[in-house]
Amino acid sequence: MQTFKPGVTVVEHRYRPLVGHFMFSQHDGKWDDYKTPDPNKFVADYCIDDAKSHVLRAMVRLSDGGYLTAESLGYILTTGANWAGPIGTFHLVVDGEHTLLDNGKVGAILLCSDVPLKQTGSRHLEGIVQNYVPQADLKLLMVLEPLK
Repeated sequence: MQTFKPGVTVVEHRYRPLVGHFMFSQHDGKWDDYKTPDPNKFVADYCIDDAKSHVLRAMVRLSDGGYLTAESLGYILTTGANWAGPIGTFHLVVDGEHTLLDNGKVGAILLCSDVPLKQTGSRHLEGIVQNYVPQADLKLLMVLEPLK
């Protein structure tokens, strides 16, 4: 339990996540990372709709061997729903400019979010919500452009 003076205290949280790295492809019409027993879960986790699937298929055509390389991260937001009230100002920034691979360049950013995101750069998404109560955790997939 901690008490803050009204109107004086600002709590800012920055997070540099641990990023996973794997390959995936489309099999029998479903995107699949071979680790997830249910391919529908993979699609649901990253909200891969028809438009995003179209982008991924175009990237696969440029790839060597039909697989895409991706970096994934998860961030637990739902703990914010346990606070005494909503998050006053929630500012989400997704920066896909840098990847773990020195020569990797993000070609697509896939995620499910109830925060309305705007593209503020070629690989940069941003959204701000007032009085935010998270309903789900964040799962993000940054798909790297196939190496040429």
